[in-house]
Amino acid sequence: MKTTALDIQQQQFKVKFRGFDIREVDKFLEQIADSFASLQHENETLHEKVRLRKLESQGYKEREETFKRAILNSQKVLEQMKKNARKSAELVIADAEVKAEKTLNRAHSRLAQLHEDLDAVTALSGSGPAYVFYIAEAMIEGGIKVGLKPDKAAMLTVATIQGALKLMEESNESPEILRRKVTSPGGTTEAAFKVLEKNRVKQNVIEAIKAATIRSKELSR
Repeated sequence: MKTTALDIQQQQFKVKFRGFDIREVDKFLEQIADSFASLQHENETLHEKVRLRKLESQGYKEREETFKRAILNSQKVLEQMKKNARKSAELVIADAEVKAEKTLNRAHSRLAQLHEDLDAVTALSGSGPAYVFYIAEAMIEGGIKVGLKPDKAAMLTVATIQGALKLMEESNESPEILRRKVTSPGGTTEAAFKVLEKNRVKQNVIEAIKAATIRSKELSR
């Protein structure tokens, strides 16, 4: 049992002839010493607990400061990311606007060029099938003149034109080179072309396309 200050104050000892009972005094002093040691131990324990609480509190404060710094850094990073995103978006938009403007300019240029070429396109491609039909018509009549039946002459003419067109599509060579390749020196094709060149067939076709171009311009006014 712990000895309190009140116990010390109220303590009474047996009185003997020569004074207090020394054994009771010693026992009481031992109790006081034990209580003091116990109080000292409790005091040290409390101090240690207080010290640990202070350390924990300091740790909490440090973690709180760390969290605060982390939050501030996150906010700064987020703001920087927003700025970078806005800047990137502005650059992308600016680049898209430049590309769009270039595309529109090319489209306008192409449209203007097509408008300028429209008459020539009409003369070459629009009227072109008629030129081919005209050549086919002449080939069929030529075949009939040399003894072929009309249906056979027509069939051979169509097959010949189809074969020539397919060769032009599949080859990277110009029609002139292809023509020279199928024209053997001193052969039948060369004999035929001597007549065509003598009658200026190629030049007449060119003149026909020029005439169609002029007429297309006149009609578009």
